[in-house]
Amino acid sequence: MLTKIQNVILCCFLFLSTLCNCKSSSVGFGYSSHNQVNVLEKPLHNGQVIYEINKNEYFDIIQYDVEENSKTPFKWHKVRRSGSNSSGYIHQDQTVSTNKTQIFLPVTKDNYGLVIASKLMLRQYPDAKSSVLEQLNTKSIVNILDEGKSQVFVDGKLSYWLRVKTKNNLIGFVFSPYIVPGVSEEFLLSLSEFESPETGWAYVNKSPKHVYQKVNGKLKSQGNDEIQEGEFYRFKSRFLASNGEIYLRLVKEEAKTPDWYADTEVETIFSYYIPIKYLKSSSRYALLYSSVSNSNAQTKKMIELMDRQNREDFDIDKTQINSFVHAGKRIYVITTEFMNKYDSCIGFFCSSPKWVYVFSEDGELLFHRSSASEEDITFTNSNGKYRITTLEVTPPEGDKPAGIKTYDKFVFDGKTFVFEN
Repeated sequence: MLTKIQNVILCCFLFLSTLCNCKSSSVGFGYSSHNQVNVLEKPLHNGQVIYEINKNEYFDIIQYDVEENSKTPFKWHKVRRSGSNSSGYIHQDQTVSTNKTQIFLPVTKDNYGLVIASKLMLRQYPDAKSSVLEQLNTKSIVNILDEGKSQVFVDGKLSYWLRVKTKNNLIGFVFSPYIVPGVSEEFLLSLSEFESPETGWAYVNKSPKHVYQKVNGKLKSQGNDEIQEGEFYRFKSRFLASNGEIYLRLVKEEAKTPDWYADTEVETIFSYYIPIKYLKSSSRYALLYSSVSNSNAQTKKMIELMDRQNREDFDIDKTQINSFVHAGKRIYVITTEFMNKYDSCIGFFCSSPKWVYVFSEDGELLFHRSSASEEDITFTNSNGKYRITTLEVTPPEGDKPAGIKTYDKFVFDGKTFVFEN
């Protein structure tokens, strides 16, 4: 029979054991899409590597975002290899979509999802190239288990993966833009028609005979004389009709800013719902352009590399790709600028910032630079000396006199472009 002292000691032991287990238990899981993901002893970029996580390996998340108040774009997570007691730290850059790991945390609300794609693949891993476990039809209902916290590109869309369970009791991953979350299965099934906000670009594979406009909440058809085959259009929402057909709402907008101090006036030229069967869509203009163009494989690769560098869309019509060979390797210099937010723009604030990116042929970013909207960036070759020149002009409003030009020159030193005095 236990004495009072022994009872107290046992209770303390059980309490401390529970406390320790709570601290070391996982709050989610991670997935590695690359080999050689370094796990560090401390949350420091120069920390000691204690082990590596391999491709297609899952690991436990012990603590998500250990530095919650940090103002940097990097998030540190305390992790543990599954089935092991060895813990350490990995980091993610929140400004890019090329992280080697993906983090998943359990959903806290809206545990059900409605499929709003014509065909949605349930995959073994959160990877568009992994095995298909099941093909989900429009209006299928899934149980959402975990939500990804890492944005990635899939078919030109920037979003995250969901871990779900289907009616066939299969557990896998689906891409979130094609799922409408809801609090219950009954609520989602009650949605005979549903429109969800979604922005991106659509390429017309075949010109439809009819376009649709929404009148009193219902789609009404009319003849088409504006949506043309082979053209790109912006879209602003996805509509699921009661018959299960899916539409994208294509828009054309014109912006006017008469003077420096005036507000921008936006006029909608048209807003049409088009059946998705006529379209190829993407959240990124450059990636959509690359997928339908006749460009060679290396040019497409450079466009895709450039597009990953910024969340804004680049204007491919105003993009130039030059190259030169150094030490037997080709170097690519891309000058470009952002797409305007509107299809046409009149007046002030219509120009976009200019950018230059330099990549090696194997995809390494060697140099990048930007200039303001009214300026320019040029690349020149003078007798084998490669230069990038940026021009900046002081604006009409500000502390400095307007119109003062400043040129910065950068010369290739064999590895990157460095400032030339």
